[in-house]
Parts: sequence; structure tokens; C-alpha cells
Amino acid sequence: MWLVAFGLENLELLYKLQNNELLPESGAVLHFPALTLRDSGNYTCTWKTNTTSGSKTISLQVEDLKVSLIRLSGNGTLKPGDSLNLTCDVTCTQSSSQFVWSKNNELLPESGAVLHFPALTLRDSGNYTCTWKTNTTSGSKTISLQVEEHPDQWSIWMIVCVIAGLSLIIILGAVIYNRRSVHAERQMDDCEHNANVQQNKDDFDLHAHVQQSEDDSDIYANVQQKEDNSDIYANV
Repeated sequence: MWLVAFGLENLELLYKLQNNELLPESGAVLHFPALTLRDSGNYTCTWKTNTTSGSKTISLQVEDLKVSLIRLSGNGTLKPGDSLNLTCDVTCTQSSSQFVWSKNNELLPESGAVLHFPALTLRDSGNYTCTWKTNTTSGSKTISLQVEEHPDQWSIWMIVCVIAGLSLIIILGAVIYNRRSVHAERQMDDCEHNANVQQNKDDFDLHAHVQQSEDDSDIYANVQQKEDNSDIYANV
């Protein structure tokens, strides 16, 4: 920033702060290479020539821009589910003030001074920048947001995985046992069926053998009868 005094010949200049502290600068330009909050205040330029003198005071207000994190729920490290606000704070806001938010240099749709997170997720981690603009000035400030996974969640996931694994083993065991039981039952049914068929076959063969024996006996009896009849006829 530059404060410039000019237009008078043989000009002698003095610069004072609001507490009447003299500044070492004595030229027509008071230069501020990098403003800080401590540079805020009233600056008085006193000039003197051979014929006249005077002074002029100007107020310099350096705006403080910062991004603050306000937690609405949770404590300690940021965890999924916590609620918070990122607030873009300016010492002196104007009606023309505009706020633009970006995450990792990508613009966000939010345009107010507050960026609200109702329930944090791991994807919300990143660098958030608030850019403040007016008709005459602008500034930006960045804050890092790191959401850490809750350590208890690993235990929960391990328990879930163990339960799921045991359930899968039990189900597979039940399916295998059921299939083996069905297979064994089918084998027993097949054995019983084969035994019944074999028994029926044996009974049929036995019956056929008995019938054959009876038929042979009848034939033998008929032959014997014929022989007896022949003997009787011969005797006659």
C-alpha cells in the first residue's frame, strides 16, 4: 500500500501514528510492502514549506480474515458423524461482501460465510478455502479438515466379519450334511429295492423249480400208468 503526498515545492514531510510516534520515513510516499494487523491506525502526514504548513490524517484499517472451525457435536479428533461449521470471519464486513468456498481448489456451491457439515464422512477430508470479496478488496484463508475413521469401527467390522464367516461355515456344513444324508438315504433305498428284486427273483425261480418238479412228477406218473396199462393188456 502507498500513501502519497505531492503538489508542493520545497516540501518537508513528517509521518506520525495516532500515538504521535514519529515514523522514520520522510519522503512523499509511505510504503507498506506487506500489511499486517498491527499496521491498522491513523496516519498523520505533516508538511512544511517556506511559506505554509499543514497536516492530513488518514485512517488505515487492515481487515482480519480467518476461517474458524466450530464443532456442533463430537469431541477429540474429527470422526464420521460429527457435526461442525466452518466460519469465514472478517473483522469488518460490508454489505457488498461475498464469500466463496472451495475444497482442494474446486469451487463449492455454498456462498455464505458459514459452511455447514451436518454429519461428517471420510470424503469430507481436505483443504477448505474461504475467499472474501468486496467492491474494493479481497482475501482468502485456508483451513485443513481431516476426518479420521473411528478406531472402534475396526472392531465392529472384525466382529461382523467373524460372525459372517461362522454363519457361512455353519450353512455350508448344514448343506453338505443334508446332501450326504439324502445321498445315503437314496443308497439305502436302492439297496432295499435291489434286495427286494433279488428276493422276488429267487422266489420266482423257486416257484418255477417246484412247478417243474411237479410237472416232471406228473409226466413220470403218466408214463408209469401207461406202462402198467400195457402190462395189464399184455397179460390179458
